[in-house]
Amino acid sequence: MYKLIISWGFYFIKHLVFMIRSLKSFHFFFTHRNVKFTGARGLSIGTNSVIGDGSWVNINSPNEGVLKIGNHCSIGMNNFITVGGNIEIGNYFLSGINCSFITSSHLIDDPRIPHLKSGITTNNKIKISNNVFIGYGVNIIGNISIGEGSVIGACSLVTKSIPDFSIAIGNPAKIIKRFCFKKNKWVSIDEYDDNNQVPDLDYSLKQNFYQPLAAFRKNKNVY
Repeated sequence: MYKLIISWGFYFIKHLVFMIRSLKSFHFFFTHRNVKFTGARGLSIGTNSVIGDGSWVNINSPNEGVLKIGNHCSIGMNNFITVGGNIEIGNYFLSGINCSFITSSHLIDDPRIPHLKSGITTNNKIKISNNVFIGYGVNIIGNISIGEGSVIGACSLVTKSIPDFSIAIGNPAKIIKRFCFKKNKWVSIDEYDDNNQVPDLDYSLKQNFYQPLAAFRKNKNVY
């Protein structure tokens, strides 16, 4: 019986610490009630951002890697984020349902050690720049950067970095178009001019935008 009391006490303290750490920005960022956090002390979320229902944020070791999510971001439902090395997501990010962001894996150096207890990798990092759209079911794995203004098509597997203002699709994802500011439209790779001049861009929203209030529901899945 005393073990059960101790375990519940430990859970309560962890939950309380998370809530206290979140007080300064609690009314600015939102998590739906079924979002699960592991290693929440390694999490930083910007103003007016939301993590969708059913998602799991797994920060294996906050001392080795952290998750930073910018302002005005929408992480879709049932997204899986597992952090070994840092994952950094810029402002105005949008992901669809069932996306994965993976910078850690289990060590497999010695198959005589159970993989469950072999430890995890922390050498990979994911960096996603401002105004990136990740479609339904996209998986981003390894040491990856995705450039500003880029779009990743549904069900793609991203294993190599994507430059600014690109559209990439497929398994593995390949760039099919780049945005040409001279022509003011997306063009094929063959038409793209490497001397494309990128203007200073302002992604500020023209009208006030607030994430849905339903996301204020109490989250009981923090530990």
